[in-house]
Amino acid sequence: YFQKLFEKLNLGPGGSVTLIRRDGRLIARYPFLKSDFDRDMSNSATFRHFAAALQGSFEGTSSYGIKRLYTYRHIGSLPLVLSVALSVDEIYSNWWRKAVIVATILVVLCGATVALCLLFRRELLRRIAAESALVEAADKLSVIAATDGLTGLANRRAFDVGLRVEWKRAIRTETPIALLMVDVDYFKPYNDGYGHQKGDHALQ
Repeated sequence: YFQKLFEKLNLGPGGSVTLIRRDGRLIARYPFLKSDFDRDMSNSATFRHFAAALQGSFEGTSSYGIKRLYTYRHIGSLPLVLSVALSVDEIYSNWWRKAVIVATILVVLCGATVALCLLFRRELLRRIAAESALVEAADKLSVIAATDGLTGLANRRAFDVGLRVEWKRAIRTETPIALLMVDVDYFKPYNDGYGHQKGDHALQ
C-alpha cells in the first residue's frame, strides 16, 4: 500500500520517501529496493536527526551518497516517522537555470549601459572640443575686430569701446577724464622717404 502511495509522488531524480519506525526499522521506501525492507537504520546519521525532534528539516547525505534536503515528521502517537527528501542538485537545477537567465540579462544590460556611457563620453568630448574651438574663434574674431590689420594697433572701434568704458568709470567714480591727441610733425616726409610700411612700424 505504501509503495503504491509513494510512487504517485513526483520527487524528481534523487528524491525519496521513507516510512520508518522510531526504533530505526525501515518499513517502506521509494524508490523501492528489496534489500531496504526491515533494514536497521538506527545507526545512520539521518535517523539521528529523526530521533532528535518531532519534526524538522536538514541537509544530509544518504547511504547511497546522494546529497538531499530532508523534511521529516513523527506521525502523531504512532511509532512512525515519515521523511521526504529531495536531491539538492535537483532543487538547485531550477534555480541555476533561472539564475543563468537573469545573469545573462543583467550582463547584456550592463554591456549596453557601458556602451551608452562610452558613446555619451565620446559625444561629450566632441562637444567640449567644439565649444573650445568656438571660444577660440570668437576670441580671435574679437581681436581682429578691434585691431587694425595693417599696423596691428587698436582701431577706431576699440577706441570707441575704450572711451565709453572710461567715460562711465569717470562718471561712476566722479573723477576727471582727459583725452590726449598727438600729431607727429613731419611724418609725411618719413613715409615718403622710407615707405608707408616703415612708417607704420615706426608708429607701433
